[in-house]
Amino acid sequence: MFVPTPEFDDQVMIDRILAGDPAAEDDLISRFQQRVRMYVSVRTSHPDYAEEVTQETMLAAVLALREGKVREPQHLGAFILGIARNQLADAIRKQARRKTSQLPDDYDCPAPANTQDPELVESARREIEALEPGDRRILWLTLIDGFKPGEVAAQVGMSAELVRQRKSRALRKIVERLQPLSRSLRPARLTDETP
Repeated sequence: MFVPTPEFDDQVMIDRILAGDPAAEDDLISRFQQRVRMYVSVRTSHPDYAEEVTQETMLAAVLALREGKVREPQHLGAFILGIARNQLADAIRKQARRKTSQLPDDYDCPAPANTQDPELVESARREIEALEPGDRRILWLTLIDGFKPGEVAAQVGMSAELVRQRKSRALRKIVERLQPLSRSLRPARLTDETP
């Protein structure tokens, strides 16, 4: 049978923190910080969230332990990861609520590269603008900002599966509308035959 050593006994650590031992708080942070960072990192593609949520989680955990809010000391790890889950959800909600201003019309419209046909690029922009605002936002969040469908779902208030479907349909619609144009702009193939 496993008997925890004093330095890893959760109840002893909690008692030390309740007694005001700053070394116990440092021990708690060194024991759980990396685990919390990994927990958050695998759940978001936003590197800033990982560090911010980890710091907020460790602070909230220390404060909760100081106030004696842990009901089941034997489940201290689960208690701290629960705090991390809530902190991550809060960070995602805050980001979704953050007010943004309208971008200027010429924002993110770089000149086409020499290898791109300007007419095709302009047609692609028109097709994207013709999409429903919700579909445009989903494309932007997934393709430009790099959010995963689950993260986008939290921001736009729909299921991850619906986000995937709408993204797929929007991309298919754009490709279908541009396909005839892209074929007509290709140069004729050169052959070895002479006329």
